Amino acid sequence: MWGLRMVAVAAVAGLGIVPAWAGDELATVNGQTITREAFQSALEGMPPQAQERFAGPEGKEQLLDSLVTQEVLFQESQRVGLEKDAAVQNRLTDARRQILIEALMQKLVAEDVSDAKVKEYYTAHKADFRQVKASHILVETEDQAKDVKKRVTKKGADFAAVAKETSTDPSAKENGGDLGFFTKDQMVKPFADKAFAMKVKEISDPVKSEFGYHIIKVEEIKEADPLDKLDPQAMNGIKRAVLNNRVDTLKSAAKIVMNKDGVK
Repeated sequence: MWGLRMVAVAAVAGLGIVPAWAGDELATVNGQTITREAFQSALEGMPPQAQERFAGPEGKEQLLDSLVTQEVLFQESQRVGLEKDAAVQNRLTDARRQILIEALMQKLVAEDVSDAKVKEYYTAHKADFRQVKASHILVETEDQAKDVKKRVTKKGADFAAVAKETSTDPSAKENGGDLGFFTKDQMVKPFADKAFAMKVKEISDPVKSEFGYHIIKVEEIKEADPLDKLDPQAMNGIKRAVLNNRVDTLKSAAKIVMNKDGVK
């Protein structure tokens, strides 16, 4: 992967977004300098295991030779005019777009995912971080889901038995539709929105998702822990929610028109 990174560095150099290198010269290729700063940047951009590989004198020589090779290839691409190739221009445009998006996401993380904002968001949305234990029955049509709802709401009805008989979820044959405990972000939105709005022992009307129609039964609800009691995984989930909320705010402020039929 380190090699791909250096290819990417060389590729985007033509975009004019790579700052000029400064520092001690380690090599020149047709007058183009490869500096110690550039060398160090390439080394630090590698995964830890790769950094260990190139940490010794021999490894550093290999890395420098690799940078020289990349510069030779880059200059040759310019000599033969590949920058004018339409396909290459499209790829450069896509690369620039991705770099800017990643830079923006880093900026949003720095601005929005502070301890204070995480605490503020968690306090306001604590209900969304509960855990719900639920079962479901999945069928293909709304009429089938309505029939299932009638069956499971009859006195003495066995939800698990009906799930084993009727659900198109492959796991239902073994678990009777039991999904165990889950957080809101672990389920598709229509399912999660409904499940987290229900009470214990409540059975839903048909809920449509990309998988079909669900009948949901909530079995148990675990309230969210205090923020200072959350484990690192749960805390990362809250940080993702904060960031997603910021992105959703940007989307809501944009004028968006989609032709959903065009992707069917």
